[in-house]
Amino acid sequence: KQVSFIFRTPINNKLNNSNPSFISKGSLEEACLNLNGTEINDIRLDFKLNNSLFTGDIKEADLFGSSLEGTIKTLKRNNKSIIEVKGDSEGPLTSLLQLSNLDEIFTAKNKSSGKHNTNFNFISPLSSSIKLLGEQSNLKFSTKIKDGNLTNKDINLNLTDFYSSIEYDSITGVKDSSASLRINQVPVQFDIQKKEAGGELFTSLTTKNIFPARSISTFLGFKKEISGSSLFNIEISLASFIRDKSITEPEIKIFSDLQGLSIDLPEPLNKNKESKINFDL
Repeated sequence: KQVSFIFRTPINNKLNNSNPSFISKGSLEEACLNLNGTEINDIRLDFKLNNSLFTGDIKEADLFGSSLEGTIKTLKRNNKSIIEVKGDSEGPLTSLLQLSNLDEIFTAKNKSSGKHNTNFNFISPLSSSIKLLGEQSNLKFSTKIKDGNLTNKDINLNLTDFYSSIEYDSITGVKDSSASLRINQVPVQFDIQKKEAGGELFTSLTTKNIFPARSISTFLGFKKEISGSSLFNIEISLASFIRDKSITEPEIKIFSDLQGLSIDLPEPLNKNKESKINFDL
């Protein structure tokens, strides 16, 4: 939008190290920053620039529909140029879904996904290709989620009244925590942990809870023919999001032996309450 600058140099061109030859300040509007495919758009900031340093005050920006404010600066560390971006973001929960690839399995329910309030800090070597999860980058954030309201229409799985506080570091992954919510109207608590399987690290959200027939009939595909209740295990698996590790696809797993449920259907689909049948979705 506006830039002013001063260029200063001795006639003999011999500069004193403490005397920059170029100083500039200005403001930008509708700028953008691409961090390896993650775009921050509609940036409005004031900045200062000299021979080696850039500092910017981000007045506002858009990150997948959430507002963002903070600072961006470059600095020297161990003779290497570093970029640091830190600040706060708040907005719809769908913004975090897009960042974590969870938008592949969940969408907002009733046009409202809930809200998040997030504090973040990102540091990376300055280069032409900056990666959020690069080998030498470090991303940290803490986020609070409230009134989460999500759905998976493929299996009619509804997550409502979602509340959680999550802390993350790209060096170590997500910190153990929990989330309270309702699954198809049944109150549950998810444990959020970093796990390992087959040599791969991943982030796991797990719960074990008794679900009545009315709450599970939606993803079993029939309603009137089922009665009773049974213990179900539900696991949502995400990538570990540890730097320089592969990003795996998110997955939902639901399994139970269906003991306690009766199904009034013709053979071979009928079942009494005491019998066990492996259910794996």
